[in-house]
Amino acid sequence: HVGKQNNICPKNLIDTFHLESTKKKTTSLLDMVDVEGEKHVMESVTSWTYLGDVIQSNGKNDLNIQARVGKGMGAVKQISQMLSDLCLGPYYYEAFSVLRSSLLLSSLISNSESWVGLTKKQITELESVDEELFRNIFSIDHTKAHSKTPLELFYFETGSIPIRYILMSRRLNFLWYLLHQKEDSLL
Repeated sequence: HVGKQNNICPKNLIDTFHLESTKKKTTSLLDMVDVEGEKHVMESVTSWTYLGDVIQSNGKNDLNIQARVGKGMGAVKQISQMLSDLCLGPYYYEAFSVLRSSLLLSSLISNSESWVGLTKKQITELESVDEELFRNIFSIDHTKAHSKTPLELFYFETGSIPIRYILMSRRLNFLWYLLHQKEDSLL
């Protein structure tokens, strides 16, 4: 049970069931019946991971963003290693673009269209992972690109879109999808 108040389910009890055979030697699934087991008390937690997102009882996204930044940093290392191991020649930046969109963005901002209440600080944390990747890709002799190099230059040179605009696009597309549902839709 994730939530601030427990008034939805006051006793927090869960019914459990298991299968038992009606005969000593079971030969068919039809010989099985559901039997109610002992009731279990639901544990109250402050956060829960569901479908890759960390849901917090206070409604904030802090733990989710931290988890995504961690996954993103792993993707940055993986992409940097792949690009240094492969001999791509003139296709280096094209391969970077494909790897960024397939590995980094998929691990960093999947399900982001449903995130509510993102702060500028959280978006900046997500973009810092992207910045780390750009500085690794534009490295010379295994040293990162200079810290004073403007981020706009990285986006301009690679034709990439900053994460904040990708988030905006996903939110707008999700809103359009919601607004164009049938009248009797559950959404």
